[in-house]
Amino acid sequence: MRQCTLFCRRDDPPGILKVTTECLHADLAIDGLSEDWSAIIVTNGDYQIRLVRTRRVAAGDKLSKTLLGMVNWLQRIATPNPRATPVAVQRVLGTKAMIGLTGTPELSEERGHFDYIFALAASLDALVWNGTALLTPEGDLLVNAIGESEI
Repeated sequence: MRQCTLFCRRDDPPGILKVTTECLHADLAIDGLSEDWSAIIVTNGDYQIRLVRTRRVAAGDKLSKTLLGMVNWLQRIATPNPRATPVAVQRVLGTKAMIGLTGTPELSEERGHFDYIFALAASLDALVWNGTALLTPEGDLLVNAIGESEI
């Protein structure tokens, strides 16, 4: 997986730094103050992870437009689970900040990146979007593009 996005119900920039340091044991380059950063570059040997934080500023901002797009996508999915879409929409609409993660090379389970992503998601009460599915902070499938769901 090259990238993913966290839809966070909590916005905690210092907490993100703490989880990142604890999980990855890597060098961090922070763009902005530790209390309100906009980007972090994590470097450890042969890999780099870039985190970009987008927070709610005003109606119609970048975050609002992204959330609207995600809600529209969710409402078009045909799923046999009657709870999946309403739960997903409610969680997405509760987003206070979005964290985009990009790995170079790809994010990998072998390097502990997935454990890090889900630890970060748990600390922020965030859904994980991998490009085709929304996953809960525990890693369960909330809903994917073909309507499958594990909730």
